[in-house]
Amino acid sequence: MYTPIRAFADGDLVLLHGIFHFESLETFKPSKDAPGVIAFDLFRVENGKIVEHWDVLQNNVPTEQTNIGISTTGDGESK
Repeated sequence: MYTPIRAFADGDLVLLHGIFHFESLETFKPSKDAPGVIAFDLFRVENGKIVEHWDVLQNNVPTEQTNIGISTTGDGESK
């Protein structure tokens, strides 16, 4: 279960930002009610094929648990 949030492309680079609907990085147990795991995936493409991939994963921090009122999705919402 994955919800895309943003997608960017510049030349041969593509960045995807989204939420995997898991309880946490530790369990990877699917859960539509959990805050989820934030993912940034960066791809380098050559001739229509992915030739490199990097990613960053972190547990989503719901808005009500942050000091500034913005979740790790960056949209001010917890899901």
